[in-house]
Amino acid sequence: MEEKKLKVPDVNPSIKDVTMSTIKATAEIMSCYIPVINSITILFQKIYQVYEDSECNKEICLIMVERVKSAEYALDKMMRRKEENEKYFCKQVYFFAFKRFEINLKNIKDFTTKVSKLKGYRKFFSATNVKFQYENLTKEYDGCMNDLHFAVVVVSKEERETESRKVDQSLKDIEETLEKLEGDIENAANKIENKIEQVGNNVGSKMDMIVQEISIIKSQIDKQQSNDINDINVPKIDAKELIHPPHPESNDVRGSHRPLHKKFYKGFEVACKPIEDSKTSKRLQGELSILGKLGLSPNILHFYGLSYIENCEVMVSEWAEYRSLKDLYDHYDIAWTRKIQMIRDICRAILFLREVNIFHHDIRCENVLVTRGLDPKLGNFKYARVTYADTMNLSDQLIKVICWMAPEQIEKYQDFHNLNNAWQHVPHQRISITKLFEILEGLAITYPIPNTSNAPSGLLPDKSLDFDGTITSKVKDSLMPNFSEEFSINEEDFINPVKSLEEGIKFHRSRNFEEAWKCFDENAKLGDSLAKYWKGYYLYEGYFVDKNKEQANKLFKEAADNEIPDAQYRYAVSLYPGIKNETIRKEFVHYLKLAADNKHPDAMRNLGDIYVKGKLKVVQNKELGLKYLKFAARENDQQAIDILNKLNVPF
Repeated sequence: MEEKKLKVPDVNPSIKDVTMSTIKATAEIMSCYIPVINSITILFQKIYQVYEDSECNKEICLIMVERVKSAEYALDKMMRRKEENEKYFCKQVYFFAFKRFEINLKNIKDFTTKVSKLKGYRKFFSATNVKFQYENLTKEYDGCMNDLHFAVVVVSKEERETESRKVDQSLKDIEETLEKLEGDIENAANKIENKIEQVGNNVGSKMDMIVQEISIIKSQIDKQQSNDINDINVPKIDAKELIHPPHPESNDVRGSHRPLHKKFYKGFEVACKPIEDSKTSKRLQGELSILGKLGLSPNILHFYGLSYIENCEVMVSEWAEYRSLKDLYDHYDIAWTRKIQMIRDICRAILFLREVNIFHHDIRCENVLVTRGLDPKLGNFKYARVTYADTMNLSDQLIKVICWMAPEQIEKYQDFHNLNNAWQHVPHQRISITKLFEILEGLAITYPIPNTSNAPSGLLPDKSLDFDGTITSKVKDSLMPNFSEEFSINEEDFINPVKSLEEGIKFHRSRNFEEAWKCFDENAKLGDSLAKYWKGYYLYEGYFVDKNKEQANKLFKEAADNEIPDAQYRYAVSLYPGIKNETIRKEFVHYLKLAADNKHPDAMRNLGDIYVKGKLKVVQNKELGLKYLKFAARENDQQAIDILNKLNVPF
């Protein structure tokens, strides 16, 4: 009997099919992660750049950067070994963890952006609020690292306490700096007639008011709207108020072509500088208006206004008896004690400019003017710009400014090692402006100008010092494991990507409130600020879910602290019933200002009305109030239009 041969089945095709199916499924899963991981990678770089550009609170930014660096390394390591870690990527909860991490990084970027700049820092209600957000962000970050199974170094209790102390010290330093700046403005305002009118209790600081006014003027200039530009008022001075010096000197007239003349205005020594085409330049009108606001800093040359004398229109500014700091250096020797005072005052001027979001762009000795009392005043704002504007073209000034440029802009010369204590070639290693100010303040107090007979002001005849830092010889000394487990892909493990916030808004507009709520709730739980606002809105109005105004207001505040204008206004409105409480009243005004400065029409109208009438113990400022009302009216806010019509004010 013939033996039957058994036919061995060909298993190769089925193995191939299974393999290809598995690869295809894995690829589909990973494709869900690609947009999120790309976004995370971009956020890493943005956070690093914020640290590079930080001007204050460097310690806080550095703590955040160190955590982000650790996460970047862990992510890179996991992606290099993604075949070993596929069991994680196949889980829906793991995808959610990645989304939470993405949102956490967005919040870290926004937080560090604000705390790293003086102007941004002032958006926080208090230092306590900054510390609270810092602690929440680091807590959320730690949770993300745990959920993602990232192999990062765990921060010990001792390290956390050290970081907390550094954060507290950083916040203390900046609060003291802002307090001193505010004091400077208060003192200057008291000396200058009709600059700031005191009405009632001053809730918003004068600094806040100046920042808001300059912000509005800059917005008007940038938009180049004819109505807006016409609203900009540059003070006009009657020529009769400009009095000739009672005892003329040769120094009273400077220059030959369009010379500068010395006059007296309301008891102040002033310089009358001829200008050209001021009437035809709307932008110049706006820039001069800003210059008038900047003069409220005692460390910036004060601009009084425009006048017309001797058939020529002139700028009337503070008189600099000693001309520029360069002229002072050329004709005198300056004692180190006086230099310390002058450097500190120049630093104060730079701090003030950063507070109001302006770069001078041409700080050098020729542009620091020196008054009769040897007070340095920052002047010549020809190349000044707002911080977010494009860099000015200084090619025509290159020969003059190259010696004052940052070293990284002069690549040919790298030998700066002998200057490391004062300057660092790498931007983020440089001392912050607030820390520099703190050091200079300390030096100015420790080393006051000595009251000596030969140099009572710290100014000596040229060539009388040997530049060793002394006036007399007595003070000469005063200078991870691998993942090896087998796994198989389960159909239940396929990822369902989170619906985007935009999809949720589309659901809302089509009145599909159930799907909209699910989308907002899901994204809010992941930490998205705008989703928190929408979730709060649904809780407040009772769409699909029961009304819960208390929970809604909490969500509004969280979103408000992350620059969502509608949330800032909604949260302010939620505080209004309790404004008899002083703390709540201040918080109400703070969030209303934030919303108004973010161009929220309702907020601009309400804040404008408050300023015009001096409500809620806020300093009355009709000019600023009308500007807010006009902005709201131009956004077609009918109530703002009605208010302006009652006041007979065109818009």
